[in-house]
Amino acid sequence: MSYNPTIIEETNEEILQNDVLEEVITVDQEFVEKKELFHETKNALQKCLNTSSRRLSQLTITTDVIGDPFGKYFKIIKDLSSWMDDIVNSTLSSPTFLPLNTLNNTFVTDLDILNSTEKDLLKIGLYVINRKQLKYDQLSSFSSSTDSTSFNQIFSTFDSLWKNFNSLIELGKLKLQELKWVIKLFSNVGQVEVKIKGVEAKLEGVEESRKKNDGCGDNPSPLGSSTIESSNDISVTDVVFSSSLLDEWYIKIVAAEESVQDVYSKVKEIISFLYHERFRSPKDLFDHINNITNNIVPKLRSK
Repeated sequence: MSYNPTIIEETNEEILQNDVLEEVITVDQEFVEKKELFHETKNALQKCLNTSSRRLSQLTITTDVIGDPFGKYFKIIKDLSSWMDDIVNSTLSSPTFLPLNTLNNTFVTDLDILNSTEKDLLKIGLYVINRKQLKYDQLSSFSSSTDSTSFNQIFSTFDSLWKNFNSLIELGKLKLQELKWVIKLFSNVGQVEVKIKGVEAKLEGVEESRKKNDGCGDNPSPLGSSTIESSNDISVTDVVFSSSLLDEWYIKIVAAEESVQDVYSKVKEIISFLYHERFRSPKDLFDHINNITNNIVPKLRSK
């Protein structure tokens, strides 16, 4: 059996596409960037709303004077932006959505928590469709029909905030899928580690059998003797082996070879699983898989 280790040359943030190493925007990176953009847009919207409020105050124009549409739609914008801000600062800021490669490299691995958070995001998505989308459509329709430059500027900023929020919700769902993917990857690596320990134990058994044949056991075989003492002894180039010990040794060698092949097959599955288009594993896990692939398994085979 030959072992050809798959060398993971690209980093955890790169992927080989058409023989060209390309940088990939990970789910973590995009989530962080979208979240930062949300806060920036929210601050910009607040400034627009404050400016409009001061302008209206200077003109001593009340909501009744400017008409219900403006007063009503300004309120919708404030309410919706406040609601979105609360979601981003609570649900989407929970430990579940921390980057995988933080300084202490801790992340949520409890499937119950992940499933619960996934349900929360689904509820938010349904609430947007069933309740909030209608209000957004009202704002969009009014913006298309009004000549107010001030309102259209505010709506344009709000529109960016709205779209960014919905992108964050979808990225949040993707982030949860990535965490489940990482948990599965950890599980697969754990299974390989168990198999590796099994192979090491079998290789120790092979070594013990070899020592018996070398005459190192309590009942040494006549290895090195040129005298055949029984019909069960085998002579190979004037060296006599006990056939029973040869059988034992051969069986253990075959079992060890099969186990190494099993480990190799499992490692290939992990490597295939590891190269996801968007998901990335924690760096320490990525490095550990590299070590198993390029160091541990080849050493097992060489034994």
